[in-house]
Amino acid sequence: MGQFIGKRLLRGLLTIFVTMVVVFLLIRMAPGDPASILAGSMDTDEAFVESLREEWGLDEPILKQFTVYVKNLVTGNLGYSYQYLTHGKPNQPVISLILQRLPRTFILAASVIIFSILIAIPLGTICAMKPGSWFDNLTFSIQMTITSIPNFYIGMILIALLAVKWKLLPTGGYGDFNSFIMPMLCLSFRYIVTFTRTTRTELGQILNSDYLRTAKAKGLSRTVVLFKHGLRNVLIPIVTMIGTRLGGLLTGAVYVETLFRYYGVGELLISAISARDYPTIQAVIPYIAAVFVIVNLAVDMSYFALDPRIRKK
Repeated sequence: MGQFIGKRLLRGLLTIFVTMVVVFLLIRMAPGDPASILAGSMDTDEAFVESLREEWGLDEPILKQFTVYVKNLVTGNLGYSYQYLTHGKPNQPVISLILQRLPRTFILAASVIIFSILIAIPLGTICAMKPGSWFDNLTFSIQMTITSIPNFYIGMILIALLAVKWKLLPTGGYGDFNSFIMPMLCLSFRYIVTFTRTTRTELGQILNSDYLRTAKAKGLSRTVVLFKHGLRNVLIPIVTMIGTRLGGLLTGAVYVETLFRYYGVGELLISAISARDYPTIQAVIPYIAAVFVIVNLAVDMSYFALDPRIRKK
């Protein structure tokens, strides 16, 4: 197991490093200059723009900028955001911005996963037990409809109905529980569809397997067959789906956070890209890569607990 974890960690570190290199190069190849963008908004001359570039180290050679970037990232010095200035100097540490937004995104992601599981597993189980029934066909039709609608459009429908027409919820923001409901619902629809399909497919195959027929022939009750031998063997594909989806949610559902003005990590990234905020972009995207690595490693390790056959290999 130690060798398994070691290999995964090395691959994860390589993934994060490659992400750092790509992000560093791409944001400097993109049009626009952070000093010019911010100085322009303050109606200043070119001399001030040059002083900002020198102050922020943007006039240094690319290799030196990258070396400083890697060194600061490794030591935990993520720098200061270019979007918050006092007398032309950044005054807001990037780490404080991430730590401020991270709990919001984590709460949203965890709520979406839990809500989706509570709805999807019972739906998938019923469909697997009664394949081809009217309930199975209706569920499949609804799933296809939801899958064909983009999430941002679902979000606009929710705002139009729940906020504008019926006035049940606020249009967005972050604060009370009511402002949290629509972002969670908007993200949950597609995850409910995915988890329901996985449960229905995997459990349907297991219920038709030879060892389940043997268990039924021995006189085991339907409940024991379903929960002890059926759903238990569906755990690995479901945990895999949860792990990959949770990683994506923790990095911030950018379009949902922007649409509902839910100030999480995704919304922070969008605002940083708009302002060419190099330190924030260079910190948030490696964070996204690190979250994926950690979550996928946790999923891989969970296999040892869920399936004894893996521990024996």
